[in-house]
Amino acid sequence: MDDGLDNDLFEPKSRDPLNVEKLNALVLQAVFEHDQEAFGHVMKAIFPGLFSSALAATRQREEAKEIVCEVSVWVWEKLLVDYFTVQSNNDTFVMFRAWVSRRVVGMARDRHRSRKRRLELERANEAARAEQLTPLEQMIKEETDEENRRLLEQIEEKQREMAEKKRLLVKELSDIQREAIELVDLKGMDILEAANLAGVTRTNFEARLSRGRKKLRELTEESS
Repeated sequence: MDDGLDNDLFEPKSRDPLNVEKLNALVLQAVFEHDQEAFGHVMKAIFPGLFSSALAATRQREEAKEIVCEVSVWVWEKLLVDYFTVQSNNDTFVMFRAWVSRRVVGMARDRHRSRKRRLELERANEAARAEQLTPLEQMIKEETDEENRRLLEQIEEKQREMAEKKRLLVKELSDIQREAIELVDLKGMDILEAANLAGVTRTNFEARLSRGRKKLRELTEESS
């Protein structure tokens, strides 16, 4: 069967020129008599719907058209070996259309998944190639990573020491100064929230905090 089809066949029609009764008869003629012309009329009637289904799954117009053409050939070959069995009734065309549509949608989804996997693999390969280093580059990278790790450990250790030292020095402040430092600098509360918790005005609390920080700096300098 020729699959060189006119693009107009894939565009939705305002109305089907063939009624359902006629389509039922054409399907039977194509199935039982292997009438290729009748088959062509039936496929022409359902091409727009098949194309829409394929396009929804693949999101690629040309690929959707290709799938519809491939399925058309596949369907005709199946009819030649009596693969599709049907009885004469009012749903003959509907059954045939549903059978073909399932094939189109299945193939379209398979193509879409395959393309998606292929793109993911290509991206992974590109990332792997970007990560490929010469022996010298790899050695430099490992040395740099190790140096950065040691530096980070030193910074974290220094921060822990400073935090512990600050906690010890805070104990030497007056009660109200220590409370202000602990609420804002150690616990991270905002000034208004801390002032409300301390039961004083914002201005009063800010004065306590300022004096406490000043005293803490002096103690820190003395202990250095």
